[in-house]
Parts: sequence; C-alpha cells; structure tokens
Amino acid sequence: MNINRHDPIAIQALFERVEKELEKAKDRSTNPKVAVYSRVSQKPQSGFSYSLEIQEEQAEEYAREHYGDDILIYQDPFISGKNSKRKNFQRLRRDINASKIDVLIVSRGDRLYRNVESSLRFMRFLQKHDIHYISVSEQIDTNTYWGRFFMIMQAAHAEA
Repeated sequence: MNINRHDPIAIQALFERVEKELEKAKDRSTNPKVAVYSRVSQKPQSGFSYSLEIQEEQAEEYAREHYGDDILIYQDPFISGKNSKRKNFQRLRRDINASKIDVLIVSRGDRLYRNVESSLRFMRFLQKHDIHYISVSEQIDTNTYWGRFFMIMQAAHAEA
C-alpha cells in the first residue's frame, strides 16, 4: 500500500484498516477458534481409551470447559499415524495455514504422529502459526516450557 503521508484520506483509510485488524485480534484473544483432532488406526477399538468417541469426548469436554462450544472437529478413522497422508489431518493443516484455528486439542499426543521427527516438524509448524496445543490425557500445554519439553518426550515415547 503506497501512502502519501500528506494525503489525509489515505491516512484515514490506513487508521481504519489498523482499527479493524486490532478488533479482529482482540476478538481472537477472547474467543479463540478451537479444533479437536482424533484418529484411530484400527476398527476394533471401541470401548478402549483410543476409540474415536472417547478421544473426542475427552478433548471436547476440555475445549468446552476452557473455551466454549464453538469447536471444529477433525477426525481420521482407521488411518495410521505414521505419516501425514490423512484427509482430515491435511484439512486441519490447511485451516491452520488459513488462520482459522488458534487452539488445537487432542486427547493424546500420539494421535497426531507416531515418530519423533514428524512430531517435531509439526510442533514447529504450530509454533510458526502461534497455535496453542493441548494434549488432554498427558496434560501437555505448549504455552509453557515444560509443555514443549514433555511434548518432545511424548513423541519419542510414541515412536518406541
């Protein structure tokens, strides 16, 4: 945007644009966009702590308790976590890139990836986009040093 510093109309337009952006940022800080991701590798997991239903229930309960009822759901049933070629995981990544998400909640961290390298790459991706990541059952919150540390440890454990 090329602005003539002596043009009051252009300066006013710039101020209006800045005010709109500040208003959007304020709204996002008080009403963050929350996403819940769940995944299972195999069909016969109902009744176990890994079932899609239980994963979603845990993560959604946490989301509602801390952020309200406006929650986006991403679910990849019966797909391995060994790579990122998962339809809804890719949709989640696209939505993060498009700034549609501020907080990502999972019931367990190993639902995202099953290897350290991919987990670390994804953690950097989340940091780049300023995404608050929470793993409910492991009590990992990447807004803290210890949360980031334990996420790395959990990633190594998931691969073992």
